[in-house]
This record gives sequence, C-alpha cells and structure tokens, in this order.
Amino acid sequence: MDSQFSTLQILALPIIGALIGWITNYLAITMLFRPKKPLRIFGLKLQGLIPMRKTDLAKAIAETIEDTLLTVDDIKGSLLSPQSLDSLTALLRGKIDTVLDNILAKNSMLGMFLGQGDLRNTIVKILEEELTKLLPTLIDKAGEQLTSSLQIKQIIEDKITNFDLDTIETLIRRIANKELKAIEVLGGVLGFIVGAIEAVWLFF
Repeated sequence: MDSQFSTLQILALPIIGALIGWITNYLAITMLFRPKKPLRIFGLKLQGLIPMRKTDLAKAIAETIEDTLLTVDDIKGSLLSPQSLDSLTALLRGKIDTVLDNILAKNSMLGMFLGQGDLRNTIVKILEEELTKLLPTLIDKAGEQLTSSLQIKQIIEDKITNFDLDTIETLIRRIANKELKAIEVLGGVLGFIVGAIEAVWLFF
C-alpha cells in the first residue's frame, strides 16, 4: 500500500503541476479581455488589459500605420505609378469622348462642322495629350491637399476606438488563436516538468 501510495503521489505532482500551469496561462489570456468593465475588489480596480488600454492601443496602432505602413507619400506614389496614370488616361479619354459627343449633339451646326471623323479625332487627341501632361501636376497638387486635409492617424484611431470590445476580442483571437492555444499548452507542459522535478526531489 505504501508503495502504491507513493506511486500515486509521484504521478500526482506532475499532473497537478500541469493543471496549475495550464489554468494559470488560461486565466492570464482571459484577463487580456475580461472583465470588460472595471470591477472593484477590496478597493482594487480590476479590468482586462485590452479594455483598460483600448484608447492607448488604438493610438499606437494608428501612429504605426500612418508613420510606416500607409503614409500620404505612399498614396501619392501609388497614384503617380505608370499603371495608375494609364488607367486615369483611359478614364479621361472616355470622359472626353462622352463630353464631346454631348456638346455636338446639342449644337447641330457645331456637330456638322466638328463631327467629321478626322477633325473630331484630332481634337480628342489634342485634349488627351494636354490633359495627360497635366495629370502628374494635378495629382501632385491633390497630394499636397491630401497631406494637409487627410488625417490618416485620426481616422484609424477613431475607427479602432469605436470598435466594441467583442469585435476586438474576436479579431485578436482569429488572428492569434494558434499562438494563444500554444501559450496555454506551454503552461501545462512547464507545470508538468516542474511537478516531475518536485516528485524526483521528494521521493528519490
């Protein structure tokens, strides 16, 4: 009986250690999100880390995005890329055709004079060339206006701040679910190892 009891004790220590380690890490992860509203326990304020620091988190994310991920210069550079300029040129060509057709349709005399294919095409080509030359300048000016008026940081910060806490928790868990589960399992593994060491220390 004594031998059996000692064996149970030896087995119990690692198992208990694993359980304690897993529960401890599970509670630590849970306390990132809960309680969502502040609780007073023995005069101490208790609240989940993310709910408590939501505003600071939103500010830090917004600053990071504005400073390194999505700057106004990046937006201007994207608009001035060859692909964007080609797309805008094609858009302008279509608009010019539409506007010119409307003008000629409303003025029969002008339509008879300018509606000839070669003359019309020449006018369209000239307008296209001039507007295409102006595009980079227009985009650059628009970028300057964008820099002074578009507050990327404030927009992102307001969006994140207005997220409800359930949405934030769902988003974080969706992105880092495997890592959070791994932390829980790691707590159990470390607890098991500590319990096994204690068992060896006490019974051998």
